[in-house]
Amino acid sequence: LRSIQELYFGSPQGSLSRVNLATSETLNTALELVNDVPELVFERILITKGELTGFQNLKISPETGSILNLEWEDNSTQSNAKEADLMNLICYLETQNAFVIFEGLAARKLIKATAKLPDVYQGKEVHTWAFLNNEKKTQASTSVYLGKITLT
Repeated sequence: LRSIQELYFGSPQGSLSRVNLATSETLNTALELVNDVPELVFERILITKGELTGFQNLKISPETGSILNLEWEDNSTQSNAKEADLMNLICYLETQNAFVIFEGLAARKLIKATAKLPDVYQGKEVHTWAFLNNEKKTQASTSVYLGKITLT
């Protein structure tokens, strides 16, 4: 996750690295006290924060075999979007404190992608985020939280 945030989380500010900015953002916006115990509010966590045009009508659905299917509309004619922008998926298994990262799953113009998680995750819940980056890896969209999904 660190390598993604080093590339795609805002712009460095003074002595703060992009990873430091991501950590600060999470602490300031995605942490709540519940009965005096800090808890993460996953839908508020940003993995990337950027200026690239994001997804249009992105949807995710599980399929048997620990597979996640993603679909979206091609919006490559909007703003700074390009057909060749790459779709990325981040999955977090909270019970294992483990990330599974899928980089460059599909180009924006393909309007769908499939990710196969390890079979050991079958029946477990994963938090999911997606983002796009350009081919040169110099820009990214702000990540979108897709929810907690039970793998089948």
